[in-house]
Amino acid sequence: MKHRIKIPIYNQYITIDNTYGDDEEEKAITISDPITIRYCPKYWTLNTLAHECVHAVNFICIRCNLVSTYEDDEMYAYLYGHVLRRVYEITKDDLVDSVD
Repeated sequence: MKHRIKIPIYNQYITIDNTYGDDEEEKAITISDPITIRYCPKYWTLNTLAHECVHAVNFICIRCNLVSTYEDDEMYAYLYGHVLRRVYEITKDDLVDSVD
């Protein structure tokens, strides 16, 4: 399954791909170009989902020259929440019960 999420305000896209094999070294990986979250459903936990979303948000920030600081991290927090919610909506049926 592949899905493409549009992040309109930054004109960016994130591809979600659950065809990552369980023979791979990592449980999941986020690639920067194009921004793609690849995961193995066998290991897809809420912690892994959140972890990969951080990478996707970082790649968006790098591409758009966005800087988040301790004093002003609202942009990052809102973007992360948006990406997390969208990825969760697409992948929730693949989530396993365990938390890693």
